[in-house]
This record gives sequence, C-alpha cells and structure tokens, in this order.
Amino acid sequence: MKRSRYEASPDSSHIHYALKTSNPVNKEILPFEVKESVKVRKSDIRWLIFFVKKFNTKKGILIYNGKEEEMEIDGVSIEKIPLWKLFLKKAPSPL
Repeated sequence: MKRSRYEASPDSSHIHYALKTSNPVNKEILPFEVKESVKVRKSDIRWLIFFVKKFNTKKGILIYNGKEEEMEIDGVSIEKIPLWKLFLKKAPSPL
C-alpha cells in the first residue's frame, strides 16, 4: 500500500490518510483517520464518512484510544481499532 493523500490540521488533534493498494487487479482506497480521544462522536469523523461516500470505498478505519468495534453511521461501515493494537505486530529483524 502506498500513501496517496495526506492532510493534517494544525488546529486540531486529527490526521487524515487514504491508502491505495498496490494490487493491479484489485485497486482499492482505504481511508482512515487517527484520533487521540477515547470517545468519538459522529461530528469527529464527518470527513471520514464523507470520503467513504464520495469515493465509494468499502469502509473507513478509525484508529483511536477506545475499544475495538465496528459501527455503521449513515450507511457507512467504520472499523474502530485501538491505537495500542497497531504495536502488537512483531517488527522485522534488522539482521
């Protein structure tokens, strides 16, 4: 996957990303957003919902400090992933 868009807002605590798969047969965009909060309101992820609808992607990903769960808002599937879970994967050995 490669990063195809990056946008950061200096006046708030969120970052927006959209990754594009490198698979030539199944090109897919995966939008995700990072929040530092435990609770997230619909208004906090309005641009993620907008992106999923506009580009007709399968789902959006929210990385935050809450619990893992899936939800649906306005017909958009959102996968909520705790930030700590990203650090559980074993890093490749430098040797």
